[in-house]
Amino acid sequence: MKFGENHLSYCTNVHPAESFTELCQMLSSDVPRIKSLNDWHGPMGVGLRLGAKMVQGLTTQHIDQINRILTKHDLYVFTVNAFPYGEFQAKSVKELVYEPGWHEVERLEYTKAVAQCLVRLNGPRRLTISTVGLGHKHLFAQEELRTEGIQNLVRIAKYLEALLQETGKEVQLCLEPEPGTALEYTTDVIKLFDELNSQLDDKQRKHLGVCYDTCHQAIMFENPVESLRALVTAGVGIGKMQLSNALAVKTPDLASSWHALMEFDEPRFLHQLTSKNPWHFAMDLDEGRQNASRFRSADELRCHFHVPIDWHGHQSLSSTTQHWRDAFAFALEQRICQHYEIETYTWSVLPAALVSEGIHAGIAREFSAAREIIQGI
Repeated sequence: MKFGENHLSYCTNVHPAESFTELCQMLSSDVPRIKSLNDWHGPMGVGLRLGAKMVQGLTTQHIDQINRILTKHDLYVFTVNAFPYGEFQAKSVKELVYEPGWHEVERLEYTKAVAQCLVRLNGPRRLTISTVGLGHKHLFAQEELRTEGIQNLVRIAKYLEALLQETGKEVQLCLEPEPGTALEYTTDVIKLFDELNSQLDDKQRKHLGVCYDTCHQAIMFENPVESLRALVTAGVGIGKMQLSNALAVKTPDLASSWHALMEFDEPRFLHQLTSKNPWHFAMDLDEGRQNASRFRSADELRCHFHVPIDWHGHQSLSSTTQHWRDAFAFALEQRICQHYEIETYTWSVLPAALVSEGIHAGIAREFSAAREIIQGI
């Protein structure tokens, strides 16, 4: 969906598509189906997800075939999610989603391959790629690894500037803060970009920015408008925003609330848990269960379980809907971002009551919720 200078789509990481054949099937069936459910008659942008194994094996013939499919269904690609390196819909992903980190050459080479693919696909001149926020927090506390990570980001910025000169397409790599990575808070991002900018010229700097995930920053209890304003003031480009919604528990002291939350504990994805007054952090719901007494004494809990952006909660649970709505509205009003992506990748593991209509209809509802904000600007 294109409105003005902005692009809105959903991330195709919700569909298992690790092989080239699966990718073509997804672009030929799932995406057109969602387009139809939204009653779109013009071009539809795609937020593509490309794994390392597939993208590094793509040939010119493969790219040509993808472009034929895009043309047939009136689709175009404006952004790629290159955060997960390996199979994202595997039986268990958990903390492996952070690997390899930016201190490893595998992450650099994978990102180059994604950029090479992206500039050859049907799409606009300006493109974005989202990536992990450096990697595991504990690793990047080591100065040596942090330095190597920064050097690899400098290398990719220079590579993307050379790619712009070669192809005429501008790719911005967008680091995505997330609880448990080296970039958790807005202040972490600003500090990193101060370090990066000291090693880059003006042309190279524009190739690095931030992917602001509204779920992640809500989990850290950051105010979305204040966070976005701080990034803009610091000169950090917000290349991409992922519209996503987290679980919230307003009454963690109640057994019913805790029971409702633990119904979302599942073995595939990472579900960080935080609390406010007092602050506590658990890397996953199972760890939270083991420390239940601490979390149940807090004022509020938030959990990194992406629930549909139109879902406000039920029974003892609520969601951080207002966070994504405020962030989206502010970004549109201030014109600080042009690429928006709905990212509810958890449809396959959501409790049955939340997927009664099916994944495609659910994603169509999410688009309707996003359009409400657009129409109100």
